[in-house]
Amino acid sequence: MGVRVPPGLQMKAMANKGLRSETMRIINVSKEFLGGVRSEMKKVTWTRKQDLIASTGVVIVVTAGVAVVVGVVDKLFEVFLLHPAKGLIPFLTGLGGG
Repeated sequence: MGVRVPPGLQMKAMANKGLRSETMRIINVSKEFLGGVRSEMKKVTWTRKQDLIASTGVVIVVTAGVAVVVGVVDKLFEVFLLHPAKGLIPFLTGLGGG
């Protein structure tokens, strides 16, 4: 006298088993990936603090310089193109500025 499992429950049990095996596969792949990341990070040559500070200073100075140049060009466009009577026409005709 065996007990028969209804077909719906049997499918649910098989689905749960598949879900568990897929979850374990994802966990194993993740562990392998993170192990590889840890291994590669040990090979990295990190920048010294002094070099990092010097490079940051260079970036800040260059960025400020570019900002000034863009600001000057923007102001020139404003004066010469948006207000031609005040900028471009007197400049081209030599009638003074203003």
